[in-house]
Amino acid sequence: MKTAWLPEMPINVATLLLDPRLATQSDAKIGRIIRVLSRAWITGGLGDVPASIRPLAESFWPDYAELRAKLHEKHRALSEAGSRGGRPAKEREAEREALSPAQSSDESEAESTHPNPHPHPYPLPEPEVTTPEVVVPPDKPAAPRETWITPYVEAWNERTGGEMVVEKALRPLGRLRKKHGDPLVLNAWQRYLDQTEVRFASVHDFAAKFGQWAGTVAPPRSREAEILRQLRDEGPVDDPFEAAWRSRGKALLS
Repeated sequence: MKTAWLPEMPINVATLLLDPRLATQSDAKIGRIIRVLSRAWITGGLGDVPASIRPLAESFWPDYAELRAKLHEKHRALSEAGSRGGRPAKEREAEREALSPAQSSDESEAESTHPNPHPHPYPLPEPEVTTPEVVVPPDKPAAPRETWITPYVEAWNERTGGEMVVEKALRPLGRLRKKHGDPLVLNAWQRYLDQTEVRFASVHDFAAKFGQWAGTVAPPRSREAEILRQLRDEGPVDDPFEAAWRSRGKALLS
């Protein structure tokens, strides 16, 4: 079953709360009054209202009742006009002529021949056309920025055919160059790479034996060289076996 039309209740809670009649009331009582007025808006009358809030409800309801009646009357008039198909055509035409300025027959004919290029009351603004910015990628990628470790990396990559793990090389090489300077460390690094098999080469091995590759320490002596040095420095002995052994060693030196 179709329910009766009910207009929207125009209640402004903020205005209602500022009303002097509710300034001294508790929140609970204000909420009950709003609930009573909302129910009265639906039913059309206050009905049974508790005595504690009835005086306040009766002071508010007449204004709402009058507004409710006006909205219902307006809705009824619109509904009747709609059921009759609206106002008569002659009445609508007369109203249109009264509202629009009079035009001559020449102007009317000109308008029929050349329609108004701006059908709106005011010309619409032209839409703004924006051209998106096109970013053209460079033909070649930007070269990596060179740092102090670049020559060390290039020497390693050229010698091994691989790629140096820079993160593991920064600390040992950085300590050496800070202590000895880049020229000495870089020359020693190049010498180390030239004279060390790739499978044995590493930054940590180079750092551990830096003095050898930089020439700052004497090269290690082999066991044979140490024996021959002793034979050269020592004098003759009485033991024939020792003398023969030394004689053979001296022969090797000659």
